[in-house]
Amino acid sequence: MVTYDDVYIEPRHSSIETRDNVNLETQFTRNIRIGCPVVASPMDTVVCGEMIEALDEEGATGIMHRFGGRGKQVEELSGLDVNGPLSASVGAVGDFFSNADWIVSKTNANVILVDVAHGDHDHVKSALEQLSAENIGPKVDVIAGNVATYEGAVRLINWGADALRIGVGPGAVCSTRVKTGVGVGQITAMRKAKKASERVSDGEVPVIADGGIRKPGDAAKALAAGADTVMVGSILAGTNETPGKLKARETDWPNRELYKEYRGSASQGVKGSNDYVEGVTRTVPYRGSVKRIISDLKDGLRSSFSYVGARTVREFQANANLIEVSGSAAQMGQPHHGSQV
Repeated sequence: MVTYDDVYIEPRHSSIETRDNVNLETQFTRNIRIGCPVVASPMDTVVCGEMIEALDEEGATGIMHRFGGRGKQVEELSGLDVNGPLSASVGAVGDFFSNADWIVSKTNANVILVDVAHGDHDHVKSALEQLSAENIGPKVDVIAGNVATYEGAVRLINWGADALRIGVGPGAVCSTRVKTGVGVGQITAMRKAKKASERVSDGEVPVIADGGIRKPGDAAKALAAGADTVMVGSILAGTNETPGKLKARETDWPNRELYKEYRGSASQGVKGSNDYVEGVTRTVPYRGSVKRIISDLKDGLRSSFSYVGARTVREFQANANLIEVSGSAAQMGQPHHGSQV
């Protein structure tokens, strides 16, 4: 199995005169496109209405988390001034359908995410059947996941998913792989999902790489492996637009370190109990505006596209060749010799 640190993108001939010629527009769901292939993960320390609006200004988007109940979702989504999609998440059991229906009717949301850790499950099949166009409305696309295998991706497509959320356990505050031993390397998972989409839907069902993205190069590698967008959490955490209060560590002013909390969706803090916890809570340094983070991601992606002569996401997926590297090669790929300033 292969993940981001195991590969590089091989450079190829390019005729691109400037990185500004690169178009980062991509397919988010079967029927919806966005201007930048970045999606904020539906976590309660990452996404809120303010974050969605800020991302929308950059061509990216975010999915409103489900952990405050549908009232909180409607409160955050109502009245947002966005040009892109309006997205919210629900579970796969209980009153998920009434929640989705209510959110759509109150906010005009046009994307619903079935947000569960293990998407290759009968509960998700039932949820997708209930969230069909006949029931939830023809103008609403439904994302499903998480899966990490070819067979799981095929099943989600056959069950009616309009986009695939790919990744089991790679997130920075996810402890699934530690607690359960379950997981698949993200590059391997992406390749399998893309193959499933191409074979079953002629590529019409987009692939979302969820988790493990730490830097722009990881995002580029995910797209090269077949993802249409990347879902991120940790690299957005700690910014102005994330929920939660900005705190200061108990040190002498003016050297106090400012920080925010960042936690997994299956952490004790979210679940409210210690039962089946598969996430942790961390503190992250204050990072200022999220727009700086997105700008850095877009700069890295445009440069990566130019290295392989690609002007669009589709061209990049076709042109980019991932080569596996040794541990020493991966180490040499990091800045070295001297201190970074």
